[in-house]
Amino acid sequence: HSLIKCCGVFLLAGTISMVGGCAVNPYTGERQVSNAAVGGVVGAGGGALIGGLIGGQTGALIGAGAGGLTGGLVGHHF
Repeated sequence: HSLIKCCGVFLLAGTISMVGGCAVNPYTGERQVSNAAVGGVVGAGGGALIGGLIGGQTGALIGAGAGGLTGGLVGHHF
C-alpha cells in the first residue's frame, strides 16, 4: 500500500514538474516540454519503482531522487 501511495506522490510531482519544465521553442514560438523535464520524470518514476521493490519506502525515495537526477541530466544532454 505504501509503495502505491509513494508512486502516486511521485506521479503528481512529475506532472507538476512537466508543466513547469515547458520551454518556448525559439524557432516556432510554441511551448514544448523540455527533454530534461521528461527525463527527470521518467527517471524518478523508474527509480521510485525499482527502489521501492528493493528497499521499501526509503528505497523508493532514494531511487526517485537518483533516477530523477540521472534522467534529467540525460534528457538535458539530448
